[in-house]
Amino acid sequence: MGILNFLFGKSGSNLDGSSPQKAIRVADVGEEYRWVQRHCPGFRPVMQALHQLGGAPYDVLTLENDRGEKRTVYFDISSFFGKS
Repeated sequence: MGILNFLFGKSGSNLDGSSPQKAIRVADVGEEYRWVQRHCPGFRPVMQALHQLGGAPYDVLTLENDRGEKRTVYFDISSFFGKS
């Protein structure tokens, strides 16, 4: 485990969106959907929800494919959510 990962709990190389700790940092909602297209081929969003976890805002997308498999992806939206 690298020192930055130890200090901050996140590493740029392992951010896969599988949990709040591994949330994908995005600059806008459109970036979330582009990320899904690139990284989750065959899956489509079926639900989007805002969650406050540990005081930070996350967009949580539930994805599903044609076989009914589901995947949940967490996006860190703190860079733009609630800012004017």
